[in-house]
Amino acid sequence: MRPPLLPAGAGVYLTAPASPVDPETAAEGIRALEELGCSVTAGPSLGRNRKGYAAGTPRQRAEELNAAFTDPAIDAIWCARGGYTAAALLPFLDYAAIARHPKPFIGYSDITALHAALHKCSGLITWHGPMACSDLGRYRNPETEQALLTMLRTGGVIAYRNPDGSPLRPLRPGRGEGRTAGGNLTVFCSLLGTKWMPETAGRVLFFEEVDESVPRVERMLVQLEEAGTFCHAAAVLLGSFTGCRNPYCPAYDIDTLLRDFFCRFSVPVVAGMQCGHCSPTGTLPLGGLCWVDDGRVWFVPDGRHGFY
Repeated sequence: MRPPLLPAGAGVYLTAPASPVDPETAAEGIRALEELGCSVTAGPSLGRNRKGYAAGTPRQRAEELNAAFTDPAIDAIWCARGGYTAAALLPFLDYAAIARHPKPFIGYSDITALHAALHKCSGLITWHGPMACSDLGRYRNPETEQALLTMLRTGGVIAYRNPDGSPLRPLRPGRGEGRTAGGNLTVFCSLLGTKWMPETAGRVLFFEEVDESVPRVERMLVQLEEAGTFCHAAAVLLGSFTGCRNPYCPAYDIDTLLRDFFCRFSVPVVAGMQCGHCSPTGTLPLGGLCWVDDGRVWFVPDGRHGFY
């Protein structure tokens, strides 16, 4: 199910479901959301730091999300940052209550685990979009904001365009239609073998990555392939692979790897989506319908319309 469109003056709950946020960075995120016209409630996770890499215990963070989803004053839930340990929350979320109170849920990176579980267990369409404290706060970019608001406040069919207007790169031609799944490549791979792993047959798969070497990216892609992830996918979308370098042979870079790996596929593959760990960054729905046609991409976030 698609949550309601983000209204003007939305009540936004700002939370840190993964790693901690320092007070200065949290304040930047709150200010950025307020400048978008939102009324911000800061969750207690913004003030917690456990083990240096977690914003509280898994149960604390999950209970915070459960309360935010059921709070009638909250219109959307925005992640402050990613980091580590978001997957630890998954057993403690109240998926039935979340399904009864659908709201926009926005974030990416380590938040990939939450996107996967929320759609699989609650049927919720979520948003792979900018973090409040980094992308909207410290590294604020008007093109990021415009791309975000277009997705969150527009119904029907939306043609995807990179925020800065740069072209998409078709690696394999063809048509494909299906609901989207994916996110950060490392986190998605970590879900293999768990009950939170999304369904991939008939899906349009999206992946992005940051600061992993080219050999490690190839290892993860091979792992997904050998696990059958790509067997019956409808299409593949590739976002930003920022800082993914080859220390052994710089000429064989990440773009070359992606071209070589996906050229064998029979389904459409589109690279160059400006979405993930980059600035500006785009927004896309996870769990919503997507249509790919020879390098062009459309989304139907409410999932209520077909294309053909």
